[in-house]
Amino acid sequence: MAVSLIQINGVSVAEVTGGEGSINSMQAILDLIGDIAFNLRCDRVLVDRSLIDESFFDLKSGFAGELTQKFSTYRMKLAVTGDFSMFENLALKAFLYESNLGKTVRFLSSRAKALEWLSQA
Repeated sequence: MAVSLIQINGVSVAEVTGGEGSINSMQAILDLIGDIAFNLRCDRVLVDRSLIDESFFDLKSGFAGELTQKFSTYRMKLAVTGDFSMFENLALKAFLYESNLGKTVRFLSSRAKALEWLSQA
């Protein structure tokens, strides 16, 4: 994975790029958070849905809860962009909806919407 800093409305956002499914374990999440928070001194993160391993979208795996909890614990905002309309699981839809009501993790359809949310105070 690679991380680059974007400045938008005076706010730094760390944009993560890499191969499909690169974020696939708690260790990958902790490494990413550590790199962004401590090395880049940034607390806002933008990732594309394709970077997150598909196990995230199976709530039984616990990966979704762990990921959102880590970002909350480290007081970081995470925006995940992509198409989430293909998911038919009601529990997953409820999870995504509830996340979007919060202040820590959001699942948004476009990069522009994600950057707008991340750049807010």
